[in-house]
Amino acid sequence: MVISKETCAAIIALHKNGLTGKSIAATKIAPQSTIYRIIKNFKERASIVVKKAPGRPRKTSKRQDRILKQFQLRDRTTSSAELAQEWQQAGVSASARTVRRRLFEQGLVSRRAAKKPLLFRKNIRDRLIFCKRYREWTAEDWGKVIFSDESPFRLFGTSGKQLIRRRRGFLSPLSGGAVMGSEKHCYRLDYSGIALLIMGSFVPWLYYSFYCSPQPRLIYLSIVCVLGITAIVVAQWDRFATPKHRPTRAGVFLGLGLSGIVPTLHFTIAEGFVKATTVGQMGWFFLMAVMYITGAGLYAARIPERFFPGKFDIWFQSHQIFHVLVVAAAFIHFYGVSNLQEFRYGLEGGCTDDSLL
Repeated sequence: MVISKETCAAIIALHKNGLTGKSIAATKIAPQSTIYRIIKNFKERASIVVKKAPGRPRKTSKRQDRILKQFQLRDRTTSSAELAQEWQQAGVSASARTVRRRLFEQGLVSRRAAKKPLLFRKNIRDRLIFCKRYREWTAEDWGKVIFSDESPFRLFGTSGKQLIRRRRGFLSPLSGGAVMGSEKHCYRLDYSGIALLIMGSFVPWLYYSFYCSPQPRLIYLSIVCVLGITAIVVAQWDRFATPKHRPTRAGVFLGLGLSGIVPTLHFTIAEGFVKATTVGQMGWFFLMAVMYITGAGLYAARIPERFFPGKFDIWFQSHQIFHVLVVAAAFIHFYGVSNLQEFRYGLEGGCTDDSLL
């Protein structure tokens, strides 16, 4: 119960005159428990001002608050509930409400993201031509134009609002990561194409390496195809398209690339190390795998842009390095497979009855 200073002063004055707490409560100036609390506070602190309770101790440190801010700035569209889960993985158990308070303390507020339409050069040129053609029209001219009703049909994305967090007082909503850009499906085709490329790289190598072993060849080809299809499904799934699941996507491609270790060991043990590296072209395929894995690792770790923010936004970012390494690995693979095919179709590469498994 909130008691004014005047009431507290009256209670203390009655107490000094010799009245007990029960006698003062009989005047109905305040509840008896409140009167005893005020008298006790006066005896301990010699003041009528009630000491303010310290409240619940702060649950997070400044370092943990900075970590939360980094999580939010990494992806401004992440909700408070998702940030609370990510924060919990960093060792902080807090509610979504606490997350919002900590971000607000650090100057990050929730705002609706500005939308940027998807415009190609032709769209921009046509709009400019239209504006120049009719820029002299008056309101009377436009009054003669009939605008037909339109029904939007969205092929992707949503027409609803998208909330993002940005700094308070930020003047330009079209920069600083506060823009909800037009979604494009090209990046999904991009990931699917990489999965097909990796899967296609294994197929001819497995076919010619186990040319005389039909059963292992069928098993390894089936495994690679299943892993490749899994990678394509993950690439097309909306749930894994967010920046939060970037390591998951990279892990799937990494697992697809590492799946070649088992057949490599099998071939090396069966044919011998010397034959595997010379006739089997294992050295070239090993180099191809290293380039695949290196590219996926750089993409997952966001190297080098994570160490130099803003320096590699256009050129030499991890995604571009990933593509360069994948294409280079494809050329290396082509060279190795061509040599292996030439050996298998030669006189020494045929199969005997003893070599068939």
